[in-house]
Amino acid sequence: MILSCRFSSLIFNSLIAVIYAPCYEKEQQCLWESITHGLSNLAEHVLIMGDFNQVLDRWERSSGNASSSSIRNFKKMVDDLALVDLDLCGRKFTWHGVILFLRVQLIELLDATFS
Repeated sequence: MILSCRFSSLIFNSLIAVIYAPCYEKEQQCLWESITHGLSNLAEHVLIMGDFNQVLDRWERSSGNASSSSIRNFKKMVDDLALVDLDLCGRKFTWHGVILFLRVQLIELLDATFS
């Protein structure tokens, strides 16, 4: 899901988009392609923030388990749009959960802001 707002003035055009990405890789890939296509050359200044349900690197997931292709696809969108990750201040991770039957706690950096 994408919620966006566009601001225009005589000085510059800007766009703010809030993202809530699906959890599944195929659906994420469709979203990344839509964002790339939709935002390319749309505004001079772009701010994209939200729950991407994806990591840019394995260290952003405590278990280290992350699909190489899903990371690669997410990075491609970020690179194609020349986005800069605005680092999170304070907490290192933005989501935590537990796999009950394994008794394993997971922590991940799924929320991000890019400009």
